[in-house]
This record gives sequence, C-alpha cells and structure tokens, in this order.
Amino acid sequence: MSSYNILFIGDPVPELKPGKETTLALIFEAQNRRFQVDYCTAKDLCLTNGRVIGLVRPITLNENLDDHIHMGDESAKNLERYDIIVLRSNPDGYKRMNTSYILDALADKVFITNDPRGIRELHGKYFISNFPDFIVPYAIVESAGHLEHFLKNHSDVIIKPVNGFGGNGVKRLKSKPQDIQQYFEDTYKEYGESPFIVQEYIKDAVKGDKRIIMFGGEPICSILRVPQCENSLANVTQGATVEASELTLREQALCRELGPIMKDYGLFFVGIDMLGDYMTELNVISVGTIVPANTLYNIKLEETFWDKLLDEYEHFKKSA
Repeated sequence: MSSYNILFIGDPVPELKPGKETTLALIFEAQNRRFQVDYCTAKDLCLTNGRVIGLVRPITLNENLDDHIHMGDESAKNLERYDIIVLRSNPDGYKRMNTSYILDALADKVFITNDPRGIRELHGKYFISNFPDFIVPYAIVESAGHLEHFLKNHSDVIIKPVNGFGGNGVKRLKSKPQDIQQYFEDTYKEYGESPFIVQEYIKDAVKGDKRIIMFGGEPICSILRVPQCENSLANVTQGATVEASELTLREQALCRELGPIMKDYGLFFVGIDMLGDYMTELNVISVGTIVPANTLYNIKLEETFWDKLLDEYEHFKKSA
C-alpha cells in the first residue's frame, strides 16, 4: 500500500470528541493505512509570497478513548509537500471564505477535499433553490420586512441562521410575532447578525430528518435522525436517535441530478438533508454522521471514503 502525506485542517483538537467525530474516524483509518497524517486549524495557515505555510503537528490516535489523541511537535511546512489536504473545519461564514482564498494558492498543485473553490461557490443553503421540485417554499432574509412578507403566506415556519450548523439556532415559529421588528432584531443579534432562512414547516419533520451521505457524487447510505419529541431537533448532536433507512425513488432521482454537479465543483463528501419528500439543506463543509451510520449498519464508511478518495487523487495526479 502506497504511503501518502495527508494534512487535516480541522477544529481545535480539544473540541474533537473521540468515539463520535467523523474527522477522527477518517484520521484513524488513514493511520491504519500507514499514511503520514498532520493536523492544523484554519488559523494556523499563512499565505506568503504565493506559498501557503501551515503550523502543523503530527497526529496519532489509539483505541483507548481516555488517552486517544496524541500530538507531536509543531513545525512550519509548505503545504505543497502534501499529497492530500482534507478540510474538516466546522462552517463559519468569514473563516470559510478566508481559508478558501488562502488555499487558492495551492490550486492544481495539491488535491484538496472538499475543493475550497467549490465550497466558496456553492453554499448549501442557497444552492437548493436551483431544485424547486425538491424543496418547500423558503426565503433567505436579512430584514424584518421580508420575514413579515413570508409569514403572510406561511403561518408555521422554521427559521435558522444561514451560517449555523449542528442544529444551532433552529427555531419553529408557529405564528407571526406581535412585534416582528423586535423579534427579528433580537434573533439577528443572538446569532451574530447572520442572514436567516425561513422555511415552511414540514409536517413529516416529526418522523425524522434523513441524511444521505455521498462520496464522489454517489449516494453511499442514508440514516434517519429521529427527534426526541415534536419540539426537538433531528440532529444527533441535539439528542436525536438514528434509524436505518433506504432511498426512495424520488431521492434516487435527486441524487442523480446532484451527483455530476458535486463532482464538477470538487465536492467529494456531501450530505443531503431531507424532511419527508423535500430537501432542506445541502452540506458540503465538514460533513458528519459517519460514526452513527457505522454503528447502525455495522460498516466502516471511513474505509469507503479513502478507497474512493484515493481513486480521485490518482485521476488528479494524471491531469495535473
């Protein structure tokens, strides 16, 4: 088996959760394949004279979750020395943009997944508007006036910050607030002055949120995340349970439409979120749910990830 130099750009190590984190599952499998794996955060990157320098540390994992992550000494490395860079930082609007611009200097030199240019150009919460047959009525708003206009036609809605993730900031609004301007200002400030998505509430939400995992433009598996109760969120991080699920014919059709587009944008690891028959979001940044899917189906998706990713890397090398 060939050895590869891999860099993960992810969240601060103390924030990683052994036994739950997709990032750690991917690193552990890379380690099992005897790849050299280094780690850093987005803040550790520097663009200087056309080169990208990272303050990186070698990372090794073991199976003892009480003493799981071991970091070596920090060193400054030119990122062109890596074969593959795996972006695993959680979504954050400004940080995501800054990191993508820095990594542009490595375009066509290093294989980066997901492609930072694709992440920058395809925002999963905006992009779904290109598939009107697969979505419910929704609007992206930055003013109380637009929110009020939407609520005139839709009395039961979900509102969530555009740059949120993991269920943070998701609220159900069953009726128009008496003072909509004050409601909007309070919500706007609470979540960092983010634009908001407001979507018509989908009654099938109580049955669960389906996550479809795609590698290389192909659906690999899906899981159903079931909320604890009607007013709970269907996010594993928010206490939802997971159940096995299969793709419906409608979801298969959606995947056939999305797959080639994801490949064109260099988006290898993608998560599609479905409520009932409708797509609510396309996840292209630090997609999770590998660990619960592995447990549910007794599989190792991290193995499939690396098998398919290395095939794409070999194609990249031939075309570079």
